[in-house]
Amino acid sequence: MKKIALTVLISVISASAMAEGNFYVGADIAKSNYDAITNFKAKNKGMGFAVQGGYEARTSEYFALGAEVEYLKQSGVEYSANMGSISAKSDINVSSVNFNLKPKLYLGNLYLATPVGGAYVMVDGKVDVSAKIMGQTIKVSQKPFSDGFGLTYGAEIGYDIMEQFTVKAGAKKVIAESTTFYAGVGYKF
Repeated sequence: MKKIALTVLISVISASAMAEGNFYVGADIAKSNYDAITNFKAKNKGMGFAVQGGYEARTSEYFALGAEVEYLKQSGVEYSANMGSISAKSDINVSSVNFNLKPKLYLGNLYLATPVGGAYVMVDGKVDVSAKIMGQTIKVSQKPFSDGFGLTYGAEIGYDIMEQFTVKAGAKKVIAESTTFYAGVGYKF
């Protein structure tokens, strides 16, 4: 057992010593698609963006592991429904701070990555409902959303144009009800 532990320890130390590392920053434009809600129409609003900062350690010719912090502002969504004398409208905006691990498989200058991590998700929105009952209109407005922690995961493809400059595109889930597609650039120091 001690021999196995010693072998693993030496391997980890050797891999860390051999790994080439770079700090990096990145920026993306993003478009989010939100899941449908029964009887509601969804309308996406605008574009979102993301900025990242992190560290990538190249462990071999083919593999790298990155750790990053990311701020993601998703494009918003507006849900609306009209069911006879009752109408409802919801306006939702989502942003998150993500802590990702990003393993990468390099094939020359092309790479495939699977970012996975945790996110603190901030939701801003309200729901407005109006109902016409016996000639009277009753309106109610609520903010039923709450911030919280969640899981983020996705897939990314990128290309190192030069040693320090990268272009990338991918898709990620930050909250269960949306998928965000993005394209961006990165710069390694």
